[in-house]
Amino acid sequence: MAQATVIIWAVLTVLVVILNVVFGKAKPAKSFATYIPGAVVFFVGLVFLTLSSSMSRVEILGAGFGGWGIACLMAATTALLITAVYDSNRHQSA
Repeated sequence: MAQATVIIWAVLTVLVVILNVVFGKAKPAKSFATYIPGAVVFFVGLVFLTLSSSMSRVEILGAGFGGWGIACLMAATTALLITAVYDSNRHQSA
């Protein structure tokens, strides 16, 4: 289960960073739309963790709801940190 969670975390991190960059290119520099995908993944992680405590064991791609929740939270945190660095560099050059 831990291996599946780490793989899910890595894949989600890459996807969220790509989405954040796309949102950053599509919106003006003063917009906070760059951070929307990371926030969505964070709240999805909270939902998964809530479901894991209230439902019986459900396994999706080798990880339960708790594993998916942890992976989503870690991916959102990592992606938002990377996005903050990207966004600060984007504002510096603007």
